[in-house]
Amino acid sequence: MAMQARHRQPDPTGAAGGFAWLLDVVHEMAHAHSGPDTACLYLDADGGEPVEICPAMCRDTAAGMREALADQGVEVAEQVEPSRLYFPALAGREHALVLPLTWQDGIAGVLVVAAPAPPLGASLGRVVELVGSGLGWVRGAADDARSLATVSSERARLDVELGQTRMFLELQEMLVGARTTAEVVSALAAWLQAPVAVQMPNLIVSEAAGDGSRDLALSSARSEFEQGVITRACDGSTFPMIPAAGRLPARVVAPITGTSGEFTGFLVAAVGDRGRDVTRRALSVSRGLIAYQMSVRQDIEASVASLRQTLLTDLLEKRFSEHLATQAAKLGHDLTGTHIALAVGTRDSDLGQAADRLLRVVEHASAQASAAAVSTLIGIVDDMVLAFVPEPVPVGDLALAQAIHDEAATEGIDVVVGIGPSCPKGVEMPGAAARARWAVQVLRTTSHGENAHVAHFDALGVWGLLFDHQRAGELITYAERWLGPLVEYDRAHRSELVETLRQLFRQRSLSDAAAALHIHISTLKYRVGRIEEILGMSVESWDNVFHLELALRVLAVSDQLQAPPAR
Repeated sequence: MAMQARHRQPDPTGAAGGFAWLLDVVHEMAHAHSGPDTACLYLDADGGEPVEICPAMCRDTAAGMREALADQGVEVAEQVEPSRLYFPALAGREHALVLPLTWQDGIAGVLVVAAPAPPLGASLGRVVELVGSGLGWVRGAADDARSLATVSSERARLDVELGQTRMFLELQEMLVGARTTAEVVSALAAWLQAPVAVQMPNLIVSEAAGDGSRDLALSSARSEFEQGVITRACDGSTFPMIPAAGRLPARVVAPITGTSGEFTGFLVAAVGDRGRDVTRRALSVSRGLIAYQMSVRQDIEASVASLRQTLLTDLLEKRFSEHLATQAAKLGHDLTGTHIALAVGTRDSDLGQAADRLLRVVEHASAQASAAAVSTLIGIVDDMVLAFVPEPVPVGDLALAQAIHDEAATEGIDVVVGIGPSCPKGVEMPGAAARARWAVQVLRTTSHGENAHVAHFDALGVWGLLFDHQRAGELITYAERWLGPLVEYDRAHRSELVETLRQLFRQRSLSDAAAALHIHISTLKYRVGRIEEILGMSVESWDNVFHLELALRVLAVSDQLQAPPAR
């Protein structure tokens, strides 16, 4: 056909009532001017089906028009105006008017009015032309309506997208401040308001946050479906969801992949009130940061931890200098400020696999307690975690030590905490650390620690006196001067006279002492006589009792304690 559309437009029949009304107007005007057999058609320039006006009246004519136009046998007789064309004898009609309908500088379709006989006067042509313009307006209105509907729909979609973007920006802001994998998991669980867990490739839970979070852990033994999820998750391309079962909520599983695409673990979250899709997207946002924490950041932190350990070693070996203080400042520590020295060790002296967890516990508790702008200097020395906590510590050193003990207990670690004296200068740190470590040793190995798990060096009493090597030697000499003959007698005769004397002073009565020693009172009286004979003094004299009891305590402590650490 000679007339072709430049822009394909939607079918104008979608213009609802306005289009139908205009077609009725065309038919009524044509009928009034040219008789009841007038035929009217609208044909889409893109080749769509013709729209027949009163098809029951004009069916034959409409069919003829379709056939004529399909055969492209229409010959233009005269083009009166750019918007109006005349054709002779179209489809058997002697008079026909074809009016192109334009839209956006292109032909959208044609309106055909055909009558078997004249007159097809100018008045009808003008009416048809006006109605044709009306059809264009209706078409434009329909397109505008569609455009408005599209815009409205797009705006609604964008509003939803914007709301979700704001929501996930909030999550990202929470995650930015997280320094460890544990903090990332805690932030994610808080945002989702649902439990979250991280599992290693061997399915061991490495981090968890939220009530029942460890129950979320994937298990190949739970079901074949769950085993399939575990297998598929390893390829890193899907975020499968496991439906709720029993007490377990529905779970979304996100694979964690390293910087080189290697599989490093699972991120598992319960589907809560935020729904499945939001949970999936939240896991997608978070897993990259967790992968970073588990790989790159761990490498960086390991390097920093190594530098801190070197700094701590140099400090304890009394290599304090301005250069050391500068190195400390680069790592976030101020050796010119006042610090509290803490030593933390397991009660059984076996730090072993608990070392990393205990380091985290001490670091976390210290960060919570200290109001200083600088960081705690922390590291492992022998079988203990040693920390220099910068003051001020508003809660006090005893409360901090108790918090470390309690937090370690939640991790399943039984610890004792020694507190050294406050050290206002860097050069005093080694001595304060040695005293804190000595307090741990006392708690581990003497009766002082039987009912205590926290001790300040200044409160150790006679056990604290033995920290000083020179003073310890003097005390042991003192004890041997008063009890030496009795100790030698027990060693030579395998007797228990020293223990007998200790129980006599402890119980303060012959009958109670005999009961404690599981001997008859007459046997006890015999032993007391032997003790007085060997020592050459009475055990009833208050002066003798004072010196003998102090000597017994010194011997007990020196037997239980090893040599104190270097100061």
